Parts: sequence; C-alpha cells; structure tokens
Amino acid sequence: SITSYDSDPSEDNFYLSNKSLWSEIQIQAYIFIIVILKGLCETKDHRLDIVIRTWTTALDILDFIDLLNHPKLYSDSRFVYITLTIWSISCFQFIIQISTIKKFFINKNCHRLATIITYSLLSMIITDIPYLIIRLYAIFGVRKHDYTSYFLVSKNIVIIILQTADVWMAFNKTTKKINSTSV
Repeated sequence: SITSYDSDPSEDNFYLSNKSLWSEIQIQAYIFIIVILKGLCETKDHRLDIVIRTWTTALDILDFIDLLNHPKLYSDSRFVYITLTIWSISCFQFIIQISTIKKFFINKNCHRLATIITYSLLSMIITDIPYLIIRLYAIFGVRKHDYTSYFLVSKNIVIIILQTADVWMAFNKTTKKINSTSV
C-alpha cells in the first residue's frame, strides 16, 4: 500500500496541510514558552526586564531563521548549516540562568568575572554578533535585502554598542570597588 502525505484538496485543513506555516507556529510557540519560563525561573527582582530582553531576542531569532526562505540562501548548504548552527546555539541563552552563573563565580571568588557576566554579554556573544555577520553576508554576499534586513542590521549594531557599554560599565564599577577596598 502507498501512503501519501499530501493533503487532500477537498479537505479544508489549511493549518494542518500548510507545513511551512505549521512549523513556524511550532517555533513561535516554543520560543514563547521558553521566554515565559525564563522569566519565571530567574530569582532576581528584575524579572520583567529579563522577560522583555528575552522577548526582543526571541523576535530577532524568529526573523533570523526566516533568512532560509530565500532561494539563493537555502540553496547554499554551507550557509544553511552555519545559519542553523548559530540559530541553535542562540537558543541556549533561554535556558541559561545568569543568576546561577554569577553565584558560581562569586563562590569561586571571581567577583570581577561575576560582574561582567551579564545577560548583555551573553546575548551579544551568542546572538547579536553572529546574527550581524550572517545578515551582512545575506545583504552583501547574496544580495538578499529589504527594509527589514536594513533595520535588523542597524538594530544589531546599536545593540552591540549598547551591550558593550553595559559590560564596560559593569567592569569599571567592579574595578573601582576593588581599588577602593584595597587602599
């Protein structure tokens, strides 16, 4: 017997027959659940801030995976594997608890490292910098660009600058505390 997975045109199961839409719904639901759980699992008083930062990163991640819809991009298998690898690694930030990492470094007497390990640094390293590189490749290497691409490249550049400033301020604050206590 032959099993066919094509949808029957006579049935009106649009959501179930449109595999692309169904996979997008699954990805969006997955990221929505992870964002909410991330906010609930953090023990700090800045829970809303963490949820908002995670939510904006999640929206960036959803748009990033959309790059693979462009024929010139999905026909390049190396680009597809690099994009999927970066996308998968960037999803790890949703399960990492910064407060737990900070406590670990404080217990190991690495206060300076505990101070600069922030959500900003993590997000910049595993999301914003790689996404910027891939988007610039899509724009200049493959000539796939639109206003969304320009906006997201600009956003990535601004976010990298702001996150670098955030890490720099945290580092300087720790250095000043160490210098004032050692005098």
